[in-house]
Amino acid sequence: MPALSIQSSIAVLVATLVGLAAFPALAGPLVTLVAHRAIYDLSLLSRESGSSVMTVRGRMVHEFSGASCEGYSVSMRWVAEMGGPSGDVDVEDIRFASFEEGDSASYSFTSVRRRNDAVVGEVKAHALRAAAGKAGRVRLSAPADGEVALPAGAIFPTAHLRSIIRMAMGGEHIVEQDVYDVSEDGRQIYHTLAVVGAPHEAMRPSATEAEPARKALAGLREWRVTVSYFEGTGAGDETPAFSQSFDLFENGVESGLVLDYGDFVIRGRLADLEYLDAPDCAGAPGPGAG
Repeated sequence: MPALSIQSSIAVLVATLVGLAAFPALAGPLVTLVAHRAIYDLSLLSRESGSSVMTVRGRMVHEFSGASCEGYSVSMRWVAEMGGPSGDVDVEDIRFASFEEGDSASYSFTSVRRRNDAVVGEVKAHALRAAAGKAGRVRLSAPADGEVALPAGAIFPTAHLRSIIRMAMGGEHIVEQDVYDVSEDGRQIYHTLAVVGAPHEAMRPSATEAEPARKALAGLREWRVTVSYFEGTGAGDETPAFSQSFDLFENGVESGLVLDYGDFVIRGRLADLEYLDAPDCAGAPGPGAG
Protein backbone atom coordinates (compact mmCIF):
# COMPACT_ATOMS: atom_id res chain seq x y z
CA MET A 1 0.00 0.00 0.00
CA PRO A 2 1.19 3.60 -0.61
CA ALA A 3 2.32 5.97 2.15
CA LEU A 4 -1.07 7.67 2.22
CA SER A 5 -3.72 5.08 3.04
CA ILE A 6 -6.36 4.13 0.51
CA GLN A 7 -9.00 5.36 2.97
CA SER A 8 -7.38 8.79 3.24
CA SER A 9 -6.82 9.36 -0.45
CA ILE A 10 -10.20 8.02 -1.55
CA ALA A 11 -11.88 10.27 0.97
CA VAL A 12 -9.92 13.19 -0.46
CA LEU A 13 -11.19 12.22 -3.89
CA VAL A 14 -14.78 12.06 -2.65
CA ALA A 15 -14.48 15.45 -1.06
CA THR A 16 -13.26 16.80 -4.38
CA LEU A 17 -16.34 15.31 -6.02
CA VAL A 18 -18.64 17.17 -3.63
CA GLY A 19 -19.42 19.88 -6.15
CA LEU A 20 -19.21 23.66 -6.30
CA ALA A 21 -21.50 26.44 -5.08
CA ALA A 22 -21.61 30.13 -4.20
CA PHE A 23 -19.22 31.02 -1.37
CA PRO A 24 -19.81 34.56 -0.05
CA ALA A 25 -16.26 34.96 1.29
CA LEU A 26 -14.76 34.51 -2.17
CA ALA A 27 -15.30 37.12 -4.84
CA GLY A 28 -15.63 36.06 -8.44
CA PRO A 29 -18.03 34.45 -10.91
CA LEU A 30 -21.15 32.75 -9.56
CA VAL A 31 -20.71 28.97 -9.53
CA THR A 32 -23.76 26.75 -9.93
CA LEU A 33 -23.60 23.03 -9.26
CA VAL A 34 -26.00 20.19 -9.95
CA ALA A 35 -27.17 17.45 -7.65
CA HIS A 36 -26.12 14.20 -9.26
CA ARG A 37 -25.22 10.54 -8.98
CA ALA A 38 -22.06 9.46 -10.82
CA ILE A 39 -20.73 5.93 -11.29
CA TYR A 40 -17.05 5.36 -12.06
CA ASP A 41 -15.42 2.14 -13.28
CA LEU A 42 -12.03 1.66 -11.63
CA SER A 43 -8.96 0.04 -13.20
CA LEU A 44 -5.18 0.06 -12.88
CA LEU A 45 -3.64 2.66 -15.19
CA SER A 46 0.04 2.08 -14.33
CA ARG A 47 2.34 0.77 -11.61
CA GLU A 48 5.97 1.10 -10.57
CA SER A 49 8.29 -1.88 -10.36
CA GLY A 50 7.99 -3.36 -6.89
CA SER A 51 4.50 -2.02 -6.24
CA SER A 52 2.34 -4.19 -3.98
CA VAL A 53 -0.64 -3.57 -6.29
CA MET A 54 -0.72 -5.62 -9.49
CA THR A 55 -4.38 -5.35 -10.57
CA VAL A 56 -7.40 -3.18 -9.77
CA ARG A 57 -10.99 -3.81 -10.75
CA GLY A 58 -13.96 -2.10 -9.16
CA ARG A 59 -16.55 0.63 -9.07
CA MET A 60 -17.27 3.83 -7.19
CA VAL A 61 -20.76 5.29 -6.76
CA HIS A 62 -20.84 8.93 -5.71
CA GLU A 63 -23.97 10.93 -4.89
CA PHE A 64 -24.14 14.65 -4.18
CA SER A 65 -27.29 16.41 -2.93
CA GLY A 66 -28.33 19.63 -1.23
CA ALA A 67 -28.26 23.34 -1.88
CA SER A 68 -26.84 26.54 -0.42
CA CYS A 69 -29.90 27.10 1.78
CA GLU A 70 -29.55 23.82 3.66
CA GLY A 71 -26.00 22.57 3.09
CA TYR A 72 -24.50 19.81 1.00
CA SER A 73 -24.40 16.06 1.57
CA VAL A 74 -22.22 13.45 -0.09
CA SER A 75 -22.43 9.68 0.06
CA MET A 76 -19.96 7.34 -1.60
CA ARG A 77 -19.34 3.62 -1.91
CA TRP A 78 -16.04 2.33 -3.31
CA VAL A 79 -15.59 -1.41 -3.84
CA ALA A 80 -12.51 -2.71 -5.64
CA GLU A 81 -10.62 -5.99 -5.98
CA MET A 82 -6.91 -5.25 -5.59
CA GLY A 83 -4.51 -8.01 -6.61
CA GLY A 84 -1.07 -8.46 -5.06
CA PRO A 85 2.18 -9.88 -6.47
CA SER A 86 1.55 -13.38 -5.09
CA GLY A 87 -1.84 -13.63 -6.78
CA ASP A 88 -3.82 -12.78 -3.64
CA VAL A 89 -6.82 -10.46 -4.06
CA ASP A 90 -8.14 -8.16 -1.34
CA VAL A 91 -11.57 -6.53 -1.57
CA GLU A 92 -11.39 -2.90 -0.44
CA ASP A 93 -14.82 -1.57 0.58
CA ILE A 94 -14.99 2.09 1.62
CA ARG A 95 -18.10 4.00 2.62
CA PHE A 96 -17.99 7.75 3.10
CA ALA A 97 -20.62 10.31 4.12
CA SER A 98 -20.18 14.02 4.73
CA PHE A 99 -22.12 17.22 5.33
CA GLU A 100 -20.88 20.77 4.82
CA GLU A 101 -22.93 23.83 5.70
CA GLY A 102 -23.97 26.05 2.81
CA ASP A 103 -21.57 28.77 3.96
CA SER A 104 -18.83 26.19 4.70
CA ALA A 105 -18.70 27.18 8.37
CA SER A 106 -18.65 23.55 9.49
CA TYR A 107 -17.87 20.14 8.05
CA SER A 108 -18.69 16.66 9.37
CA PHE A 109 -17.77 13.28 7.92
CA THR A 110 -17.66 9.57 8.59
CA SER A 111 -15.38 7.21 6.68
CA VAL A 112 -15.28 3.43 7.20
CA ARG A 113 -12.86 1.14 5.38
CA ARG A 114 -13.28 -2.62 5.21
CA ARG A 115 -10.90 -5.17 3.77
CA ASN A 116 -12.36 -8.60 3.07
CA ASP A 117 -15.37 -7.70 5.30
CA ALA A 118 -13.22 -6.75 8.31
CA VAL A 119 -13.14 -3.11 9.46
CA VAL A 120 -9.57 -1.84 9.15
CA GLY A 121 -10.12 1.90 9.49
CA GLU A 122 -12.70 4.40 10.67
CA VAL A 123 -12.65 8.19 11.02
CA LYS A 124 -15.42 10.42 12.42
CA ALA A 125 -15.00 14.17 12.84
CA HIS A 126 -16.82 17.47 13.16
CA ALA A 127 -14.87 20.59 12.23
CA LEU A 128 -15.59 24.30 12.69
CA ARG A 129 -13.92 26.85 10.42
CA ALA A 130 -11.73 29.46 12.05
CA ALA A 131 -13.30 32.86 12.74
CA ALA A 132 -11.41 35.99 11.74
CA GLY A 133 -8.14 36.12 13.66
CA LYS A 134 -8.82 32.87 15.52
CA ALA A 135 -8.15 29.16 15.06
CA GLY A 136 -10.91 26.69 14.31
CA ARG A 137 -11.19 23.23 15.79
CA VAL A 138 -11.75 19.63 14.84
CA ARG A 139 -13.45 17.24 17.26
CA LEU A 140 -12.79 13.54 16.65
CA SER A 141 -14.83 10.58 17.87
CA ALA A 142 -12.98 7.90 15.82
CA PRO A 143 -10.44 6.36 15.64
CA ALA A 144 -10.19 7.95 19.11
CA ASP A 145 -11.70 10.92 20.95
CA GLY A 146 -9.65 14.05 20.55
CA GLU A 147 -9.45 17.64 19.38
CA VAL A 148 -7.20 19.30 16.81
CA ALA A 149 -6.65 23.01 16.23
CA LEU A 150 -7.59 24.19 12.75
CA PRO A 151 -5.20 26.94 11.64
CA ALA A 152 -6.59 30.27 10.57
CA GLY A 153 -7.03 30.29 6.81
CA ALA A 154 -7.54 26.54 6.47
CA ILE A 155 -10.76 25.66 4.68
CA PHE A 156 -12.95 22.61 4.00
CA PRO A 157 -13.17 20.58 0.79
CA THR A 158 -16.20 22.24 -0.80
CA ALA A 159 -14.82 25.72 -0.24
CA HIS A 160 -11.54 24.52 -1.73
CA LEU A 161 -13.27 23.37 -4.88
CA ARG A 162 -15.23 26.60 -5.09
CA SER A 163 -11.97 28.51 -5.14
CA ILE A 164 -10.61 26.24 -7.89
CA ILE A 165 -13.61 26.64 -10.17
CA ARG A 166 -13.72 30.40 -9.61
CA MET A 167 -10.06 30.61 -10.55
CA ALA A 168 -10.72 28.47 -13.62
CA MET A 169 -13.63 30.67 -14.70
CA GLY A 170 -11.48 33.74 -14.14
CA GLY A 171 -8.61 32.41 -16.25
CA GLU A 172 -6.24 31.71 -13.33
CA HIS A 173 -4.14 28.54 -13.36
CA ILE A 174 -2.60 28.06 -9.89
CA VAL A 175 -4.47 27.71 -6.58
CA GLU A 176 -2.67 27.05 -3.26
CA GLN A 177 -4.63 26.47 -0.07
CA ASP A 178 -4.47 24.70 3.30
CA VAL A 179 -7.35 22.24 3.50
CA TYR A 180 -8.74 20.06 6.28
CA ASP A 181 -9.70 16.72 4.80
CA VAL A 182 -9.89 13.08 5.78
CA SER A 183 -6.59 11.47 6.79
CA GLU A 184 -5.72 8.17 8.41
CA ASP A 185 -6.34 9.54 11.92
CA GLY A 186 -8.39 12.64 11.06
CA ARG A 187 -5.70 15.03 12.29
CA GLN A 188 -3.91 16.03 9.07
CA ILE A 189 -4.09 19.50 7.51
CA TYR A 190 -3.03 19.30 3.86
CA HIS A 191 -1.28 21.98 1.88
CA THR A 192 -2.72 21.70 -1.62
CA LEU A 193 -1.54 22.89 -5.00
CA ALA A 194 -4.07 22.90 -7.83
CA VAL A 195 -3.01 23.43 -11.44
CA VAL A 196 -5.84 24.36 -13.83
CA GLY A 197 -5.51 23.80 -17.57
CA ALA A 198 -7.02 25.79 -20.42
CA PRO A 199 -10.82 25.51 -20.77
CA HIS A 200 -12.62 23.33 -23.31
CA GLU A 201 -16.12 24.15 -24.53
CA ALA A 202 -17.27 20.50 -24.59
CA MET A 203 -15.99 17.01 -23.96
CA ARG A 204 -13.14 16.23 -26.28
CA PRO A 205 -13.91 13.73 -29.07
CA SER A 206 -11.26 11.35 -27.70
CA ALA A 207 -12.93 11.19 -24.28
CA THR A 208 -13.36 7.61 -23.08
CA GLU A 209 -16.38 8.21 -20.87
CA ALA A 210 -19.52 6.16 -21.54
CA GLU A 211 -21.98 7.55 -24.07
CA PRO A 212 -24.79 8.45 -21.58
CA ALA A 213 -22.34 10.49 -19.52
CA ARG A 214 -20.92 12.20 -22.61
CA LYS A 215 -24.40 13.24 -23.73
CA ALA A 216 -25.25 14.62 -20.28
CA LEU A 217 -22.10 16.77 -20.28
CA ALA A 218 -22.13 17.85 -23.94
CA GLY A 219 -21.56 21.56 -24.53
CA LEU A 220 -20.34 22.38 -21.02
CA ARG A 221 -17.06 24.11 -20.35
CA GLU A 222 -14.42 21.94 -18.70
CA TRP A 223 -10.91 22.27 -17.34
CA ARG A 224 -8.27 19.63 -16.72
CA VAL A 225 -7.26 20.02 -13.06
CA THR A 226 -4.45 18.39 -11.11
CA VAL A 227 -4.47 18.69 -7.32
CA SER A 228 -1.50 17.62 -5.18
CA TYR A 229 -1.86 17.06 -1.43
CA PHE A 230 1.21 17.68 0.78
CA GLU A 231 1.47 16.71 4.42
CA GLY A 232 3.95 19.53 5.03
CA THR A 233 4.17 23.03 3.61
CA GLY A 234 4.50 21.93 -0.01
CA ALA A 235 7.65 24.02 -0.35
CA GLY A 236 10.79 22.98 -2.20
CA ASP A 237 11.09 19.44 -3.52
CA GLU A 238 8.58 17.84 -1.15
CA THR A 239 6.76 14.90 -2.74
CA PRO A 240 2.96 14.99 -2.48
CA ALA A 241 1.32 12.31 -0.37
CA PHE A 242 -1.32 11.93 -3.06
CA SER A 243 -2.38 13.62 -6.27
CA GLN A 244 -5.35 13.42 -8.58
CA SER A 245 -6.31 14.73 -12.00
CA PHE A 246 -9.79 15.13 -13.43
CA ASP A 247 -11.88 16.98 -15.99
CA LEU A 248 -13.90 19.53 -14.03
CA PHE A 249 -17.12 20.69 -15.68
CA GLU A 250 -18.74 24.03 -14.99
CA ASN A 251 -21.73 22.32 -13.32
CA GLY A 252 -19.49 20.55 -10.78
CA VAL A 253 -19.40 17.08 -12.36
CA GLU A 254 -16.03 15.39 -12.81
CA SER A 255 -14.80 12.79 -15.28
CA GLY A 256 -11.51 11.28 -16.43
CA LEU A 257 -10.25 10.57 -12.91
CA VAL A 258 -6.58 9.68 -12.46
CA LEU A 259 -5.59 8.84 -8.87
CA ASP A 260 -1.83 8.76 -8.26
CA TYR A 261 -0.72 6.89 -5.11
CA GLY A 262 2.97 7.08 -5.95
CA ASP A 263 3.76 3.46 -6.80
CA PHE A 264 0.52 2.84 -8.70
CA VAL A 265 -2.12 4.88 -10.50
CA ILE A 266 -5.86 4.16 -10.74
CA ARG A 267 -8.13 5.34 -13.55
CA GLY A 268 -11.79 6.21 -12.86
CA ARG A 269 -13.95 6.13 -16.01
CA LEU A 270 -17.33 7.88 -15.77
CA ALA A 271 -19.70 5.05 -16.65
CA ASP A 272 -23.03 6.69 -15.83
CA LEU A 273 -24.36 10.07 -14.75
CA GLU A 274 -27.81 10.97 -13.46
CA TYR A 275 -28.94 14.45 -12.49
CA LEU A 276 -31.04 14.64 -9.31
CA ASP A 277 -33.53 17.14 -7.93
CA ALA A 278 -32.34 19.60 -5.31
CA PRO A 279 -34.16 21.98 -2.92
CA ASP A 280 -35.36 25.15 -4.59
CA CYS A 281 -33.82 27.87 -2.44
CA ALA A 282 -35.42 31.29 -2.73
CA GLY A 283 -33.60 33.21 -5.43
CA ALA A 284 -31.53 30.17 -6.41
CA PRO A 285 -31.76 27.94 -9.50
CA GLY A 286 -34.53 25.35 -9.47
CA PRO A 287 -34.45 21.54 -9.33
CA GLY A 288 -31.13 19.98 -10.19
CA ALA A 289 -29.01 22.97 -9.18
CA GLY A 290 -27.87 24.55 -5.97
